[in-house]
This record gives sequence, C-alpha cells and structure tokens, in this order.
Amino acid sequence: MRLPIAGDAQAFVNDAPVPSSAGRVVLPAPNSLRRVCTVRVKPSAGRTAGALLSGPVTYETGPGRMELGDWSERGLDAWSGGVIYRRDVQHAAKPVGRVFLDLGRVRGTAEVRVNGKMAGACIMAPYRVEIGSHLRAGGNRIEVLVLNTLGPYFREFSATHFVFPGQEKSGLFGPVRLLASDG
Repeated sequence: MRLPIAGDAQAFVNDAPVPSSAGRVVLPAPNSLRRVCTVRVKPSAGRTAGALLSGPVTYETGPGRMELGDWSERGLDAWSGGVIYRRDVQHAAKPVGRVFLDLGRVRGTAEVRVNGKMAGACIMAPYRVEIGSHLRAGGNRIEVLVLNTLGPYFREFSATHFVFPGQEKSGLFGPVRLLASDG
C-alpha cells in the first residue's frame, strides 16, 4: 500500500503495527481476507484534513485465491471492476463432440478464454459457452473474467438512489461445470 501522506504515519493491520517506509506499507498475510488497516498520522505543519494526502492511496495487487461467491463476502465490498478465475484441467484426448462451460449463476458479465484464446462472452443467463474447439489433449487453462457494475462502488462511496437492491452483489456463484454433448 502506498500512502502519499504529508507527515509521519504509522499503519496498523487488525490493530497490530506494521512497518512503513517512505510512504510504503507492506501488508502482512496477503492471502487473508477481511483485514482492517488503520493509519495514524502526525501531520506536517499546516497540513490538515484532505491536505494530509498529496495523492490517492494505491495498492499493488497480484494473483490470489478466492472461492466462488459474492465478492463482498471475500473482502471486495466496494470493488467495481473485474476478477479473473483460472483453472487448469487435463484431458486424455482431444474431446469429440461439443463441450460447454456452464458457469451457473453469475452477477455481472463473463468472458471465457481457453488456452489464451477467447471462447465467448455472456451478458445474461444462461452463462454457458461452447469451448470444445479450444480444448486440446493434455493440459488446458480455462479463464473466466467476471466484470461487475458500478453498483458496489456507488453504494460505498457515492450514495445514489439509482443502485437498486441486488445490484451491489457481484461474482461467480456457480456451480461451474463442463458439459459434454454428442451433437
């Protein structure tokens, strides 16, 4: 986490102090969910309120593990954007017939890639994409990019009556299945 603060800052994660240096805080336990970071600031002379920050607080992010379900239950309460779900699957031989990836329930849009190639996109139910032509014998990487709306962001940071019940939910809920068909 980068804190562009005018003054001295001390960060705490779940009430435990964490080291910071030159406005950079390394947050512990990167695979944990639901952590709270509190920052105590001793401001530079004359710097108060919004003037404490010389820019936005930013984060360096990377891959992690996340179970299927509502993003707000996984620590992404106000996230408006995308999450990529990735799974490697093995096939003894190239599949014969049609093979579908059925995503089950999704709140958002879904783009499916197989072995790096776009297989299809869904904007509403049923969230099902034919992927058989993209599969090969051996290892296959399946990626699903789920993109949500601005509902969670607006609910958290810019209250508006245009966010209706249910619009703040986001994610891939599943169940996710591979379905084969002879036709």
